[in-house]
Amino acid sequence: MKNRIDLVLGEYFCRSNSIDKEMDYRIEWVSARELLVPQRIDLIAKYKYVEHFEKGYDLVFIKKVYKEHIEAFSFGTFSEAGNPTKNTFSKYVETFEFLIKDIKCNGLDPQKSVIPVGKNDVILDGAHRTAIAAYFNLDVPIIRFPEIEVNYDSEFFKIRKLDTRILDFLVYEYCKIKEIGFLIVLNDTQNLKGITESNQHTNHLMYYKNVDISLSAFPLFSECINERRTYKFMVFESEINSLFINNQEFLPISAEEHHYLLATLLHQTTLDLLYGNTYSENTSFINELANLSIELNKNNISLDEVVVSWQGFLKLFNVECLESVKLLSLNDNLTSELLDSDFPIYSGVLLNPESYLFYNGFKVINLEAINRYSKFSSISKKKEVIKKIPRYISMYDRSLKQIEKKRFFKLKFRNLRYSFKPFLKRLVVKFGLYNLLKKIYLRTKS
Repeated sequence: MKNRIDLVLGEYFCRSNSIDKEMDYRIEWVSARELLVPQRIDLIAKYKYVEHFEKGYDLVFIKKVYKEHIEAFSFGTFSEAGNPTKNTFSKYVETFEFLIKDIKCNGLDPQKSVIPVGKNDVILDGAHRTAIAAYFNLDVPIIRFPEIEVNYDSEFFKIRKLDTRILDFLVYEYCKIKEIGFLIVLNDTQNLKGITESNQHTNHLMYYKNVDISLSAFPLFSECINERRTYKFMVFESEINSLFINNQEFLPISAEEHHYLLATLLHQTTLDLLYGNTYSENTSFINELANLSIELNKNNISLDEVVVSWQGFLKLFNVECLESVKLLSLNDNLTSELLDSDFPIYSGVLLNPESYLFYNGFKVINLEAINRYSKFSSISKKKEVIKKIPRYISMYDRSLKQIEKKRFFKLKFRNLRYSFKPFLKRLVVKFGLYNLLKKIYLRTKS
């Protein structure tokens, strides 16, 4: 099928990419999920928004993810290039939710809208349409421009100051959505040579960060040195699940072990509170969780569908608690004996990584969520529970607020620098210095 490109792609896209609108381009159909690639990690923010919106889940956290990644894209202006009417976050949300309903019912019409795709299957425009179609597992019409390359990967968003916790969430959800393997690397030296060369199944690096942990706290690494070190943690796309630690390959690892490692290493609060030198395990709590796991398996309920309630949080940190551990879940198959009646059945806890920690494969509610969501039968009981929380956890929660304040000012400075650049450019053009400065810059760069 052939079509004139100016009928299906916007004027702004054609102009900004120097596309010859008079030429014919071939339209092909591909699965939208094939277009979920690490170079467009932003698609996961939109994909998860569609999921929460479609299933009627609480939108507080996912709307925060969506807002902050748009903020990073637009340097805080919430304006879309080539679309002057889309200039506030509320208009982004309004347009997005309208598109979700429309594409769910009608799909994508190639006579009206086609997704431009560049090098390495990276979309060049139409991210919202692609994410919606991917969630509903639809095929989308595309036109290929293999000579055009863009990259909105994790590194792009690091540079744009996206919150690391949100970036962790996007990478973790990408790993869950994509039905492929991943290579996990933990290395405490700078000598990373040979990691990818020695594993023929490995693709490119999709994410990395430094983590301060004691490896012996992980069941997989119980024989490692009980010492807190800084490791470079990396995730590569790969044909099979595998693990490298200090350049020593461990193959294979089970899907459960692989998921547990990713979930933990991509959850900064868990690393800070559980995998430093301050934490010691509660053996009786571990046994209680093992029994809960057996009960959940009997009812075909996955660990991803439940959150351990406040009793587990206390026991996790070795605080005396005589009550049995209860669970929170949206799954109707969970028996009333295991369900915590002091909490509402609330998706804001279950699906918000800011509301829990990862421990032994379970999500365990954290202090912030206990404060925000709990509906104890009496106020005095709630105060009693919170009073028992170790002091360093409360201090950690306060330190996060300080970090958030510092990040706020960093974003303001970043946005100020961005808004100053056009003014500076107009100024040097006015005084006839633009071409001279450009030559000097290019010569210095080369």
